[in-house]
Amino acid sequence: MPICESCKLRNVAHMCTWDSSIDVPSVDAQSETNNSMTDENIRRIVQIVLEQIGDAQNTQENTNGLLGNAMPRLLSHYNDISCSWHNRQTENDSKSFFPQDAASIHDSNEFRRHLAALPDKSQCRLVFDYYLTYLEPIENILNRSLFLQEVKVFWYLNEETHRQAKDGCIQQSSWQATFWNDKSNWGFVALLFAVIQYCCTTIAKEKLEDFGLLQSNQDAAQLYDKVTDGFKFFYSHSNYLGEPTLWTIQSMCLTLFNLLPRLPSREALLWHANLVRLAQSMGLHRLGSLEQDLQCMSLRRQGNECAESHQKWRDNDLSFKHLESCALRPKLFGEDTFEAGNLALREIARKVFNAVLRMDWLGSVDHCFLIQLDDLTTSSPANLDDGQVLQLDTYYQKNPESIHAMLQNPNPTDATLISIARRICEVYRRQADMEKQQFRLTRSYELDPNSLKALHDEYANILLSLPAEFQLTGVAEYDDRVLLAHAKRPYLTDQRLFINECINFRIMKLFGPSFVRWLRLKENHDQAITCLRAATVVCRTHKELPQFTSPTHAFIYQRYQLLIAVIILHIAQSSDAGLVDHSQLRQEIVGTLKRLSQLNAARIDGNKVWEKPLAILMSVYFIDNNTQPDALWPGPSSVDELPSKSPTLVETLVEENNPPKLDPGSSVDSQDALLSWLSLMCTPEQPMDFSSIDSMLNL
Repeated sequence: MPICESCKLRNVAHMCTWDSSIDVPSVDAQSETNNSMTDENIRRIVQIVLEQIGDAQNTQENTNGLLGNAMPRLLSHYNDISCSWHNRQTENDSKSFFPQDAASIHDSNEFRRHLAALPDKSQCRLVFDYYLTYLEPIENILNRSLFLQEVKVFWYLNEETHRQAKDGCIQQSSWQATFWNDKSNWGFVALLFAVIQYCCTTIAKEKLEDFGLLQSNQDAAQLYDKVTDGFKFFYSHSNYLGEPTLWTIQSMCLTLFNLLPRLPSREALLWHANLVRLAQSMGLHRLGSLEQDLQCMSLRRQGNECAESHQKWRDNDLSFKHLESCALRPKLFGEDTFEAGNLALREIARKVFNAVLRMDWLGSVDHCFLIQLDDLTTSSPANLDDGQVLQLDTYYQKNPESIHAMLQNPNPTDATLISIARRICEVYRRQADMEKQQFRLTRSYELDPNSLKALHDEYANILLSLPAEFQLTGVAEYDDRVLLAHAKRPYLTDQRLFINECINFRIMKLFGPSFVRWLRLKENHDQAITCLRAATVVCRTHKELPQFTSPTHAFIYQRYQLLIAVIILHIAQSSDAGLVDHSQLRQEIVGTLKRLSQLNAARIDGNKVWEKPLAILMSVYFIDNNTQPDALWPGPSSVDELPSKSPTLVETLVEENNPPKLDPGSSVDSQDALLSWLSLMCTPEQPMDFSSIDSMLNL
C-alpha cells in the first residue's frame, strides 16, 4: 500500500492503509489477504473459547476458572497473531519504524554510527557534571545520585563497545549483547543523548571546545544535529510505546524542553500529547504522596488492607488483576513497578511526573490541558535530597519513624523548588480555567477586576511564603543562615533568581492585557505599578544570572519572557502617566535589549527569539499609539518608515543613530545587526539593586 499524503507530510514511517488521493480505505490483494487473516484469527479464538467451555462445568466456580485460564491463552494467542501480522507487513516495508530484532539492529552500520556519536567517557563526565550543576537544579527531572550510578554501570558494560563503534567494528561479548538485547536499555542511551543535546543549546562554543566535544575549526551546529540524530535513533528503538520507562519519559521531557519552541506547532503538540499519555499509561498521575505510601505500608504491616487496594477505575469490563496506583489495564510491562512497597522508585516517579505536569500546565498555549484535576492524585515529591530518596526503602526496613523525622526538615533540599513550581502551576491552571469560563460567558478572555486581584494575591502569597533562602527582598539574602545555605548548595542562588523571575513573569502576564488602559486611568495606577514592578524584576534577574555563571538565562522561554518584559517597560516609557523616571527606565530598556542581543549571538542551535524584530517593534508602536495592527500590517519595510505620532524609544534611536534599513524577512544576521543597533545607547550596567525599583517608579 502506498503511504498517504498526510503521512508523507508528517514524515511518518509506517505502512499506511489509506489511499493517497481520497483518504478512504482501498481494497486490493493485500487488503483481501488481511481480511482472510482476520477471519482465520477470529475462527481460532472462538475455537479456543469453545474448547474451554466444553471442559468447564456450569457452576460459578468453573465460570471463574474459565476466565482465569482462557484469558492468558487469548492474550498469548493475540500476541502471536500481532507478531505474524507485523512480520507480513514489514516484509514489504523495509522502513519499519521499530526494529524487529535488537540483535540485528546493533550489528548494523547505523547502530555503530550513532553509538560513535556519543562522546567519550571523560567527555560525558564533563557534560553530565555541567548539567547536574547548572541545569538539573532548574529542570528537576533526574535523580542525581541514581543517574550517576547508571552512567557508571553503562560505561562499565559498554566502554569497549563504544571504542569499537568509533573504530567501525563491534565484537561484543555475551554480557554486552545482553545489555543491547533489552530494548528498554536503549531508552537509557537515548537519555544520555538527550542530556548532551540539552547542554549543547546552553553551552557557548568555547565551552564545548573546553569539554573536547568540538575542534576549533568545527561547526557547533553539526554537533547539535549529530547528537539529536543519536537521540532519535536510540529512542525510536527503545520500544517506548510498548514498554515505556522512566528513562524514556525523562529523555522525551528533556528533548521537548528544547524542541517545543522550534518544532512546528502541530508536531510539538503531538510530541507533548504522546509524552503525557505515556506517563499516564504508566500510572504516574496516580501515585499519591510519600506520606500516603507510609500510611498504606503501616496498615499492611498490621494486617489491614490499604484503601488504595479497593480503589476502582473505569475499566470494569475487563478482568485483569488490579494495578495499585495505575489504571486497570493488560500487563504490558512490570505490573509491580510502582506498587506502594517500592518507596524509592515511586518517589523518583513523582519527580518525573511533576516535570511532565509543569510542561502541560505551563506549555499548552491555548490548547486544552491533558492532565485533568479530577484524575490526578500524584503530589509533589517530599522535601528530600536525591541520595535520601534512594535510601528510603532501607530507612523503612530499619526504622520507619526515621522517614517521618526526615520529612519534617525545614531546610532546602534537592526537591524544594519542585514544590514551589507546583504551586505556581496550580495558580496558572486556575487562571486558565477562569479565562475559559469567562470566554464562554462573554466571548472575551479578559477577567474582571476581582478575579485578577484574587489571582494576583495567590501569586503574591507564594512570594511571601518562600523560604528565606529563596526570597529577594534586599534584606533576606544577606542573612547569615541564608548565606551559609547558599555556600553549601551553590545552586540555590540560581534557583532563587529563577523562581522570582518565574512568579513575576506570571504577574506581568496576568496584568499585561490591561496595562495600557490602566496607564491612562488614574484609579488603576496601582495595578499598572504592580505590572511594571514585575517586568522590572524579570529584567533585573536576567541581569544578575550571568554573574553566577548560570546558563539558565539563555533558555528560549527565558528569552521570550525577557522580550515581553522589555515591551511592558517600553510602553510605560512611552506613556505620559507620570509613573516612572523616564531616564532610568530608558536605561533599563536598552540594557535589556543588549543582553538579548548577546544571548542570541552566543547560541549554537540556530534559533533566535528575534525572528522578525521589526514586526515586534511595530507591534509595540501599535499598542503605544492605540492603533490597530491590521490596519497597517505588514508594516513598512524599514524603521525609517515608521509613522510618527508621539516620541517613542524606536523613533528616538532612529533619529540619533541612523539604523540600517532592514526588511522584516531579512536573515538572522541582519536581524541581529538591528538588535545590536538598538542597544547602542546602553550605559554601563549597575549592580542589581531591587530597592531602586521604587525610586524608578516614582513611589
